[in-house]
Amino acid sequence: MDPSTALDAHRGGAPRAVVTAVGKDAATFLHRLSTQHVNALVPGDARLNVVLTDKGRIVDLLHHVVIAPERILLVGHALDAERLIAWLDRFCFTEAVTFEAVAAGVAVVDASAAADVVKGADTLAPWACAGEEPLLAIRTFDAVDTTGAPRAQVLVVAMDPSASARAKGLLATGDATPGDAAA
Repeated sequence: MDPSTALDAHRGGAPRAVVTAVGKDAATFLHRLSTQHVNALVPGDARLNVVLTDKGRIVDLLHHVVIAPERILLVGHALDAERLIAWLDRFCFTEAVTFEAVAAGVAVVDASAAADVVKGADTLAPWACAGEEPLLAIRTFDAVDTTGAPRAQVLVVAMDPSASARAKGLLATGDATPGDAAA
């Protein structure tokens, strides 16, 4: 995957892979397949992560969120959930980890709008996470407005369609403002 493909999908609101990795080996398994040091993360920690082929080529750019000690949420940018799961399964032999596609609503919105739905979303450091399952906010790439000023952007993930009436409205209208570029 070309890195610009992931960024274009990020900006364009394209459907995203939303997958959970569950099991006692989830963290170490994902650590082996990615570019980030993720096996020491604790619940609530998040990172921007890249999963690679055995030749070092990018498979997908992922938001990696530790929900619980043995439950990790992956939000992709290029692959759909089934393709991401199939790719991960190729490398899973004896590890105690399972992957499941999550039917989730996902939107990229200004951090101030996300704060109306997830407390603390407007103060997140880059790649950090706020909220609790089923409604999470993950700080993502910033957008640049027409004056050139950066605007914090948040990826809102509603893992349950009934998570919140406000989240439904946000997910229906959310996305970076057309014409903005990711910083």
